[in-house]
Amino acid sequence: MLTVARAAQQHNNVDLLEDVADVLLAAKANWDRYAQYRPVSSWVTGLDESEQHPVAAALRRNPRAIGWLVDYVSVDLDGTAILYAAVNSANVR
Repeated sequence: MLTVARAAQQHNNVDLLEDVADVLLAAKANWDRYAQYRPVSSWVTGLDESEQHPVAAALRRNPRAIGWLVDYVSVDLDGTAILYAAVNSANVR
C-alpha cells in the first residue's frame, strides 16, 4: 500500500492518496511490527503541504491510526503542520 501511496503522490492524485492513506494507516494500526514503523514514519514526515491534507483527512477518520503513529511509531509531526493539527484536534475530542 505504501507503494501505491507514493505513486499517488508522484501523480498528484489527491483523491487516491486520501483513499490509500485511509486503508494504509488503518491496516498498519492493527499490526504491531517494528519493520513497518520506519517506512511509514519516513513517508509521513516526507509529505509536502499539499499531500498532508488528504492524509490528515484520513487520520481524522481513524483515531486508532493517530495513536499508532504517535505512540508506537513515534512520528515527529512538528515539521508537518497540517498533520500536527489533525492529530492534535483528534486528541482534544
